[in-house]
Amino acid sequence: MLPLNLLSRGRIQSFNSHGMQFLKGGQINTPLPSARIGTLRLARGYSITYSFPSRCCMTIRKASKLETDYILRFAGQVVEESTVGYAPNNMQNAYNMFQPIVKNGAYYLVDDHNRAIRGWILIGSDWNPLTGKVTGNLLHLYVFPQYRNFGIGRKLMEAAIQELQSRGIATVQLNVFAGNPAKSLYKKLGFREISTLMELDFFKKIFG
Repeated sequence: MLPLNLLSRGRIQSFNSHGMQFLKGGQINTPLPSARIGTLRLARGYSITYSFPSRCCMTIRKASKLETDYILRFAGQVVEESTVGYAPNNMQNAYNMFQPIVKNGAYYLVDDHNRAIRGWILIGSDWNPLTGKVTGNLLHLYVFPQYRNFGIGRKLMEAAIQELQSRGIATVQLNVFAGNPAKSLYKKLGFREISTLMELDFFKKIFG
């Protein structure tokens, strides 16, 4: 049997009773065999077909030029999620924000699983005038929803940090919006808060 702490990571593909399909999607809360994919037979003709993401053929690598262009154009579709509602999705704004950074030397690392990209992280570096040193920057972490809660974000973060360390960079920074659940991951990896960005919105102040 799988350990209890892994059970919620299994995703139901289908739920059937006597050959009739009832449900797609959702989380499994029933102990399952350790196989990566299979069917669990239940009483009264019910069955659950389940799957767990395999670690086989998983690679974290630098994105190709074609993949980079795809990510740059896709990034605009997740702005609202990434900023926790602060900014709306906007394809052109996101492209205009990230494309110059990539052109200036930043690049994406992608999680490649059997030739399918499950997530990415944008990494770069620049001169920090406050410390007088080059600082590594983690600029955009994203994992597709169907692949979350499997540790992919953490692996991308660790790969990016290792990549920057291999370049002799001793300090790595990132920005995170208030309310972003990824903040707990960053803290677990050793990141600490060093500043707070505050904003006054005159329109909201006047018109509420």
